[in-house]
Amino acid sequence: MSPHQRAELLLAALNATRRATEAVQSVYTIAGGSANYRRSSLQRSLRDIQAVTQHVGMAPQQYEEAGRMLFGLDSLQPLLRL
Repeated sequence: MSPHQRAELLLAALNATRRATEAVQSVYTIAGGSANYRRSSLQRSLRDIQAVTQHVGMAPQQYEEAGRMLFGLDSLQPLLRL
């Protein structure tokens, strides 16, 4: 993959994660108080999607990395230079 393609893939993954987080949060909010119980699959889904947003690959600095690649600069992260 070219650096430009890697940047587009990174941005797509970031966008998908952010949109999925918003969707789960919306459903959780609409569900009301019953979603707070541990037995609720919505409560588990909210925790899971929030955990995904904490992954290093979804961190805000990934936007900078994508920008660097789109402008032809080297990534600051070794794994993105492959």
